Amino acid sequence: MQIIAAIDVGSNAMRMVVGRIVYEGKVEAVENLRLPVRLGQDAFTTGMVSDETAQQAVDAFPRFRPIPHNHTVEKIRAIATSAMRELVNGDLLIDRIARSTGIEIETISGEEEARLIHLAVSQAVNLKNKHVLLIDIGGGSVEVTLSQNGNILSTESYNMGTVRLLKKLSGEKNAAMPFHKLVREYAEAARRRIDREIGSKKIDICVGTGATSRRWAGYARKFSNAIMTVSSLSKSWIRWLKH
Repeated sequence: MQIIAAIDVGSNAMRMVVGRIVYEGKVEAVENLRLPVRLGQDAFTTGMVSDETAQQAVDAFPRFRPIPHNHTVEKIRAIATSAMRELVNGDLLIDRIARSTGIEIETISGEEEARLIHLAVSQAVNLKNKHVLLIDIGGGSVEVTLSQNGNILSTESYNMGTVRLLKKLSGEKNAAMPFHKLVREYAEAARRRIDREIGSKKIDICVGTGATSRRWAGYARKFSNAIMTVSSLSKSWIRWLKH
């Protein structure tokens, strides 16, 4: 039985997941470790990773290293997303990690990120004969993918992740509107673009992924039932903004 591992170098954290391939390509997670290394706080302000953040990133990998040995992992893939894409000195950080740990990090595009998200969702949700909208809310970007019968029709990456918005909009000291209204305006502009992409097509399933989506779902359940409806999502979004 093959055991594999994935490392996600995100904008707000680094995560390693170890999985066991059980049947028909399905993967069963056996261990999950998340470390709060916030590359986005540098990427979305100065564009340069600071010495302190770089050291936190390098120090995270020795904590990951014992996990593959404990599970006899056969293959590891490490990828970096939005924050690493925008760091001017990101390549230097990747080289430093590779020299100290032997792990090569691959920086992927927003389109490849969306493809991998779609692949992951297809493992958990039946997409056959369905028109699906996937929305992944990350720290640095939001990936929106339209899928039909398990095949990607289009994908778009928006620079409006949670960490990015906090850094960008909270810095608007002379803004005429409160912070939560600035976020709403920013999100509304992206929503209009998504509406144009979807047009009159009927969406059978909308799937939200990422830590923010999970928090919204949990938050919404406190104010509604266990099913995440569009209405409850909207209400939870407003409450989240106000907090």
